[in-house]
Amino acid sequence: GSHTSGLVATSHPDHRVRLWDRRSSSDSALVRTSLHSHKEWVSGVTWLPDNPFQIVSICHGGLAKCWDIRSSLPLFTLQAHQGKGLCISSSGSNVWTGGEDGKLKSFNFQK
Repeated sequence: GSHTSGLVATSHPDHRVRLWDRRSSSDSALVRTSLHSHKEWVSGVTWLPDNPFQIVSICHGGLAKCWDIRSSLPLFTLQAHQGKGLCISSSGSNVWTGGEDGKLKSFNFQK
């Protein structure tokens, strides 16, 4: 996902979330930060629209992690799904995750 700050967050099979700065002077974005705390494939990441510094990621271990992009450690971890977490999206202070368990879960992240 992308955010108004010019940063783009991406998920990767090497267990990492990467933040890219698309404002770089070159034609391609530069990796600004690589966040590593998941133990399995990170299948999705989303920005919290109500907080320009927070993202939430989901992994194949079913864990959702909330990050402040100014730190390399997650703020907290939630067990979102039994089995793989497959997708994630946000709307306002709500984050929605879908999993291999066939469930759609909603989590509220108040300021």
